[in-house]
Amino acid sequence: MVFFETLVLVHGRFPAAETKLLMKEASRVIVERDGALFRILDLGWRHTARPLHKKGVGHIFYGRWYSLVWGGHPKVQQEVEDTFLHNTGVVRQAELVD
Repeated sequence: MVFFETLVLVHGRFPAAETKLLMKEASRVIVERDGALFRILDLGWRHTARPLHKKGVGHIFYGRWYSLVWGGHPKVQQEVEDTFLHNTGVVRQAELVD
């Protein structure tokens, strides 16, 4: 099992209920592929150092960061990344391997 930390920036105009569903969906993807989700941290609202542009949303200067710490097969990493990539609320994401 490989351990990962996924950092996700959700823009401020994305509804809180949708954010909760997004985290549940990512959790489901990990657990259904025999992975383990250890922790989801809400890192709070932060300003970005420079404006970020998301097609269909506009320029983003402010968002909420989340950290997911999980373990699983390396193939699951791409599926988790795709879950966040195809969501309009996610502005940025980063995967860290431990």
